[in-house]
Amino acid sequence: MTPTTITVEATLQPDGVTLHLDKKLALPPGRVRVVVQPVPEAAPPQEDWWQLMQRLRREREEAGHPFLSEEEMNAHLAWLREGDAIDDLLRLADEQRQRQERPGC
Repeated sequence: MTPTTITVEATLQPDGVTLHLDKKLALPPGRVRVVVQPVPEAAPPQEDWWQLMQRLRREREEAGHPFLSEEEMNAHLAWLREGDAIDDLLRLADEQRQRQERPGC
């Protein structure tokens, strides 16, 4: 027995005439009656910061963006902790400037 009513969601196209159904209907070809009601927009789900970070990472991985491996990240952190010759020179220059600005040094 064919159901007398089938409910399916659809999208009304900008031409105001065409409907794009979300799924195929199991009905034989022929005339049908369509009753259209606007569907309220669902509020986007609220993400906490961790869910946001996971989603962004997943989207970037899917788009092919490379990420550091754990080994690469540890090497980078070690490099940051080592300091830098330029930082050392800037620090030394700043100390010398401060000594020169102080009277009696």
